[in-house]
Amino acid sequence: MKKRIVFIILTLVIVVVLILVLLNVFSKKEIQLVNIDDLTYNYNALYSADYTLIEGDITSEVSASYNLSDDNTCEYQASYENELGSYKIYSTSCDYEIDRLDITLQMDITTEYTPSSDEDMQVQNEVGMEYVGSFVFDNYSHIEIDEVTYTQEDYQKFVNNDIKEILLDPGNEKKYNRDGESLDQNDNINLDKYEIIDKREVNNHTESINNIKIISSTSSNDFSTYEEIDYEMLMLRLEDSGISGLYYIGNPTCMNCQRLTEKLISLQEKYGFKTVYFDITSIGYSGNAYEELQKALIFPYNMFEDTNKTLGDYLGYTPMIFVLSDGVIQDAFIGDVSEDTLLEFLYTNGIVL
Repeated sequence: MKKRIVFIILTLVIVVVLILVLLNVFSKKEIQLVNIDDLTYNYNALYSADYTLIEGDITSEVSASYNLSDDNTCEYQASYENELGSYKIYSTSCDYEIDRLDITLQMDITTEYTPSSDEDMQVQNEVGMEYVGSFVFDNYSHIEIDEVTYTQEDYQKFVNNDIKEILLDPGNEKKYNRDGESLDQNDNINLDKYEIIDKREVNNHTESINNIKIISSTSSNDFSTYEEIDYEMLMLRLEDSGISGLYYIGNPTCMNCQRLTEKLISLQEKYGFKTVYFDITSIGYSGNAYEELQKALIFPYNMFEDTNKTLGDYLGYTPMIFVLSDGVIQDAFIGDVSEDTLLEFLYTNGIVL
């Protein structure tokens, strides 16, 4: 009898183990495929920017950064050189406050200036400097302070490595590239054990990565309601004095584009106009085509209160909306706006009557 009981127990144990093994083999953990613009970035991080500083006839290329800490303190540093000498600027104290997406910084800064001549280094201290800015995107990937846009460090790493979409484990927020290699630490995953859920807002299809099925999510960036044109057609229309209409240069992975698209679609359905759309990623962000399009976008536009800038100087910032009237750009704006502001723009420029 004892032997029989032991046999039954062992058999049950073996059956349970086999079931657990089979469940482990055939069940797959879910992991999400997302665009880097769909991630939410922690604003307590390092933000950096490279920009041109113009002071009279002197032009300098500046590298600067802000490091925001979770105790509402911060650090700022910048450096640049010009024909007069070299400059190093850094904060000796820095505090910040955030109200929704707006940020106010209070800083004491020190500037070290080393002249090009043999003169000694000069030091200047400034106390109680206040800078006002805002997060450019709701995901905190960019922040604009004192009219300069800084990029969050993690976001910049993705861009520098030409990473546009990643695999995200929603359970622990770990990030991987499309081959399953870790972007956070050395804990790569075997994609054969995962079912990938497509959370990219710009995609509405099923495809496979390493023979693993991706389950599609709903698209919120429907460009089918636009007249989509290629680079050659856009250049022809910019050169044709008889062409008029509303034009939209966008990027399918841009969150602001997705938000603006929803408003444009709604207004198109209500007022019956058509938007002409061009995907900037079709030509990339450098090269002959990009440079020629920059030259063709002739319209005075100062995005950051710069001087002597044209719309073409900001090519790559999306969404970019402009109105052509007889082949000439009459008005434009860059970025997402409210539906009321968009409708006012359309009324003002005769798109909506």
